[in-house]
Amino acid sequence: MDPSSSASTHRDRSQTIQAAWKHGEPNWYTSNLHNHPWICIISFIIIVVLTSFLALPKMVLAGETGREYLIWDDIRVEREDMFQLAEDEVKELNEYGEVLPLQTEHVPSWDMWIVYESRVQPTLFTVANLQHMQETEAQITSHPNYPQLCLKQLNPNNNKQFQCQPNSDTILQYFTKPYTQPQINTDVNTIATDDVIYKEAKIYLDSKFSESNQRVKYARSMYKFGAPLDVGGKRYSSFTDHEKDQIDFFRDFTEDLEGKINGNDSDGVYVFFYNAVWFEGIMNDIVMRDFLFAVLSLGFVVMYMMIHSRSVVMPLIGMGQVICAFPVAFAVYHYVFQVHFFNMMELLSIFVILGIAADDIFVYLDAWDQSKQYDVLRNAPIRRTSWVFMRAAKAMFITTFTTFCAFMATAISKIMPIAAFGIFSATLILVNYVMVVTNFAAWVVVRERCLVWWRQKRSNNLGKKDQEQGKESARDIEMSNKPVSSQNNSVDASFESSKSVTSSLDADLITPRPRRETERRVEKMGRLDRFFNQTYYPAVVKCRYGIIGIFIIWFVFAAIFASKMSAPTKEDEWIPDDHESVQGINRMQDYFPQGENDNAQKINLVWGLSGLEKSSSGNKWDPEYLGELVWDEEFDLSPTKNQQYILSICEELTQPKYSHMVKDGIVYCFMKEFKDYITSQGQTFPVPEDQFVSELNQYLDSPNGNQDKVNQRIGIVNKTDLRYVAVEVIGVGDYAPASVMEPRWERWEDFMDDKNSDAPHGLSRGFQTSKRWRFYSSEQLLVKNAIQGIFIAGGIAFVVIALSTMNIIIALYSIFVIAGIILSVMSVMYFNGWEFSIAESIAVVILIGFSVDYVVHLVHAYVESNYRSRLDRTRDALSKMGVSILGGAITTFGNGAVLFLCTGIFFVKFAWIITSTIFFALVWSLVFFPAWLIILGPENETGNLHYYYGNMKTKWQQRKEFNQRNGATSTPEGKL
Repeated sequence: MDPSSSASTHRDRSQTIQAAWKHGEPNWYTSNLHNHPWICIISFIIIVVLTSFLALPKMVLAGETGREYLIWDDIRVEREDMFQLAEDEVKELNEYGEVLPLQTEHVPSWDMWIVYESRVQPTLFTVANLQHMQETEAQITSHPNYPQLCLKQLNPNNNKQFQCQPNSDTILQYFTKPYTQPQINTDVNTIATDDVIYKEAKIYLDSKFSESNQRVKYARSMYKFGAPLDVGGKRYSSFTDHEKDQIDFFRDFTEDLEGKINGNDSDGVYVFFYNAVWFEGIMNDIVMRDFLFAVLSLGFVVMYMMIHSRSVVMPLIGMGQVICAFPVAFAVYHYVFQVHFFNMMELLSIFVILGIAADDIFVYLDAWDQSKQYDVLRNAPIRRTSWVFMRAAKAMFITTFTTFCAFMATAISKIMPIAAFGIFSATLILVNYVMVVTNFAAWVVVRERCLVWWRQKRSNNLGKKDQEQGKESARDIEMSNKPVSSQNNSVDASFESSKSVTSSLDADLITPRPRRETERRVEKMGRLDRFFNQTYYPAVVKCRYGIIGIFIIWFVFAAIFASKMSAPTKEDEWIPDDHESVQGINRMQDYFPQGENDNAQKINLVWGLSGLEKSSSGNKWDPEYLGELVWDEEFDLSPTKNQQYILSICEELTQPKYSHMVKDGIVYCFMKEFKDYITSQGQTFPVPEDQFVSELNQYLDSPNGNQDKVNQRIGIVNKTDLRYVAVEVIGVGDYAPASVMEPRWERWEDFMDDKNSDAPHGLSRGFQTSKRWRFYSSEQLLVKNAIQGIFIAGGIAFVVIALSTMNIIIALYSIFVIAGIILSVMSVMYFNGWEFSIAESIAVVILIGFSVDYVVHLVHAYVESNYRSRLDRTRDALSKMGVSILGGAITTFGNGAVLFLCTGIFFVKFAWIITSTIFFALVWSLVFFPAWLIILGPENETGNLHYYYGNMKTKWQQRKEFNQRNGATSTPEGKL
């Protein structure tokens, strides 16, 4: 063996022992932690109990409003909010808004669809199939609760009575009874050849139906329902009056019917059922079932921790601590950060914290086990507690702080739930860290005392020989419990003088016998520590160049694939296509032309509203806060030219020149209906200005006018104050990505700008709005947020790593590894066919948080190592942190893998996100990074910021002294 190498190894080993002793110097906290652990434990229990009293009553899941994922200050969102506020305010001010006629308000979400599919026949329309379809739909109209839910209209023979509307939305209305095959064929031919009938009926037939192809495989019917209801003697005034109670009554109705209709197949026809309210209930059931897998995840984590730590009690304490972290974190989240939003997304943080908490616990327990390698610590319990705490707390703090900052970076997102999720997860991670270094550290001390007591008691029950050994152990324990000052004096002296290197505490370790010393240290290691030191490290050294080459190539390809991720081009899917609940809606979307009652875009042209005022006190975390509506004081529809102006817009939009904007010329124009009403009364249009409001009120009492009133196209208060009007247009096109939606938006903006420029006084502030416009700006922001979050979190991670290690080179290496992890996971997302929708944006938040942990553990161990060469430092880092990293990775991977058993697509995506992130974080950190450090890891003072600062300071002082000696009073500009 090379003598110089032997001396270097011996010197490094001596420094390691000395550092272990000095780093175990107790401070105020670690002394109290060791001497009074129950104070920490009892304080922890008190804090958890108090915060639980504060947090649990507030920890209520928020309901979905449809606005959570919108950008609330976007003009598209504000316009729709204005329209919604106008409708609500008119309802509140109006007498008819207080007591709306029963079941006259159409509720689109209550529309019930029945979809039929031919099983074997070349066409669906046979006698047997039509009879079965008729029997199926009779289940709806014959239901006992149908009269209480059907959509009603004014009786044409009595304007004071309302009756259920004849259903004009069923395919059966086009067939003549009794059913015979020749008559059926004639009816089908009539539908195909009569332009008027075809235009009405085509949305109920599959899109392939035409005059030349009269074979139909799919058909459908729809039933409409209305509010307000009268249930059990409780008469509601409108749909928004105790809305939940009315929806619950309707949900019971749909669930009963679904059991009778869905799957009520015959030999010739499949039957599928769909309703939005029923589907929402199915979704909620699926989500709640899927969340039960969190319990399974918790069980897996606990079991592995028991195996890893060879303990039953400590993993149970650790996981109990995780559960206790939730109310404490929520109290901080709610009362300190003032975030009052909490929904299902925040509950997903349990899958985040399980892995992080397990990782922290492994770091602490592994540090405790590794402290046994040093006799100087093993025989001084208080120094051992202090050494373990200082080492583990610092390692955990670096990863905790970087992960905390990564999640907090999402707080700047304008998409509220993503910002709230990031803040809550960051808070939970910070609370978990505090609990580990206080409560869990105290339990480790208690456990060790119990083990010492148990060993001593067992030794007292042994034979004479064993009793003698027990006395020896008791003497060791007595020596270790001597005052700290006496221990310091007796042992520190061994390092202050070269004459005391043969001290009884460490003489055997620092005697120049490198091979024996190394063997002794390895023997004291655990099996996994020994694996990383003796087996894994040599393998990495041998294959280091091949490893680097493979990962560099993969980095390039991953960057290419990740760059292809794009904004959403289709709506998010929440349930797999093969789930029974989506068979009906999938067939409607795939095989039928989209009609006005489908997922069509409804655009409202609105006059009478000016803007929104939002007070600074408005809660930015409350999706129900829309602001205060500002009415257009100049709005006036009474002048004859203003009436004619609205009518001209309606007539213009039905022309072929606007076919690229308006679907099939469908325009619901109240002014056209008003004109028809006026002319039917023998009057002329436009109406004289002074008679307009009174005539308009009479029109609103007619059947057609009542529909305009119910659908809130005319907002008039107490029959005297006309506040706003709206024209509803069915727009062209279904759901589309932002790149397609934006040109549509701009076309309608140009149209309204053009009309406003020529509008008469009182109608010059019209605008267009649609619920569909609201989402595409959010979709654009999802991509921007993901990229922004990556760069912000990456920058924060770089600064934290650089400051914590005080080494600029190691920080740059770490950022490269983190970038490799992020790009690798994003390439998996690309190969899965994902786009940057809600789930993927949350994925990036989690991805950034998880990607920093493992590499930072290795970085910290590498920099803190007392060895000098990059080879020894890398081996030392793997020996110390490899087992903790592996344990944390296995628990988090298993925790995420459980979610593959879920039904909901969102949870399955979450499983992919967690497992792929952990996999790539593990291989980049434990395979690539050690190989890179072996080749290019900084040695001695390379990259050391302290060293560079010291050199700069020394040179400055030297230059200053030189200038002073030469009579200079200051350093010449530009000479430094």
